[in-house]
Amino acid sequence: MELELGLKTHLVLWCFLKKQIQGSSSSSILKDSRRKVSRLR
Repeated sequence: MELELGLKTHLVLWCFLKKQIQGSSSSSILKDSRRKVSRLR
């Protein structure tokens, strides 16, 4: 089960990175993600 969870998280991160690279405004995406992280904390 732990292995499955690790693979899922890896896929999510990979998709996120792909979207970042594809998007021309990658810097804004980074800022948004930082805001979301700060909100979670």
